[in-house]
Amino acid sequence: MTSKRDKINLTTRKKIVYLIGTLAVGGAERQLVETAIRLDRSKFDARIYAISNGGLLKHDAEQAGISVSVHETKYRGIVAYGRKLFALYRYLRRERPDILHCFMFTPSLYGGFVSRLTGVPILITNRRSLGMFKDRVIYFQCLENIVNRFTDKVLVNSHAVLCDVLQRERITVDKLEVIYNGIDTQKYSSDILAKPQITQLKEQLSIPAASLVIGMIANLYRYKGHQELLLAIAEIIQSYPNIYALCIGEDREGLLSELQKLCDSYHIRQHVVFAGFSSDVPMMLSIMDIVVSASYEEGFSNAILEAMAAGKPVVATSVGGNPEAVIDGETGRIVPAGDAHALAAALLELLHHPNQRIKYGQNARKRIEEHFLMESMIHRIENVYDHLLREKA
Repeated sequence: MTSKRDKINLTTRKKIVYLIGTLAVGGAERQLVETAIRLDRSKFDARIYAISNGGLLKHDAEQAGISVSVHETKYRGIVAYGRKLFALYRYLRRERPDILHCFMFTPSLYGGFVSRLTGVPILITNRRSLGMFKDRVIYFQCLENIVNRFTDKVLVNSHAVLCDVLQRERITVDKLEVIYNGIDTQKYSSDILAKPQITQLKEQLSIPAASLVIGMIANLYRYKGHQELLLAIAEIIQSYPNIYALCIGEDREGLLSELQKLCDSYHIRQHVVFAGFSSDVPMMLSIMDIVVSASYEEGFSNAILEAMAAGKPVVATSVGGNPEAVIDGETGRIVPAGDAHALAAALLELLHHPNQRIKYGQNARKRIEEHFLMESMIHRIENVYDHLLREKA
């Protein structure tokens, strides 16, 4: 049974609850926290609820004055699901938000059903990646289609994701809206570190000062394509023995040892640095000459936007929203996914032509400033909220 709520009063601040699985560092999680922090506080009162656990971004949100609630449970399986649903039910009954904005797949299911029971007036969900993972479990799509029936708006972060949603889900196009991820350009600059600092950072990472650095910012998931980067490095190193690969990201699938063995088999171990998690991505970008995104699937990559904001040329695979960010032959190169030889060829082209590399980086920064600013993203999200609130008033 659906709980009824009075019509929305437009003269008061509107309470928004952002629902997410965890506040560990990740692209979607960071976008959520940035959105909550930057909303117009004269109009909106933002809260965050994590259904599984907290993380480093919890501190960032709380430091900015955002109320964060985290449900942690020692239980597993169906008992854990039940406890999480009940905890969310109690939270929404207590907070009585005007808008529930859900990020990621599982929170959208939880939020979709519980918002119906608690009478939350407006439900917004997100699609931030292609839905290929749903093909493996048939009931995923069934549950999502049910939630779509009473969802007011589904925000997608690229036209590629929009097309994927229309193909896979039962939903009308008028419920969908594309809002690209945004970047705070003030945090990124091609000269964030002076030359002596760059040399010092390279030394800390065991990278020679005169080397060229190809960087990759991605947690170690198989679909991120680290293997193709390593194979490309093995090909490139014959022409550029001073080349180094710098991989920034956590090993979340136990993939590190396998990748290190691959390095050993191609005798490139000393030219590849797995630096793990970094809390200062702009600083790491400052020592990279080229940035690679080798994913097999992608919605819209925050790592690509970060690299472009730092004025770096990007070589990315032709999946998802990558070609919407990287303009081939203007801000970088687009190559087929899973093709290490094509990746190597694109990298060699940029290594052979340093002036072209610099020009691509300049164009990349300009493209961010024109199309992917954080302020633009926040403004468009607020417009969605305002429109839905007026409809419900």
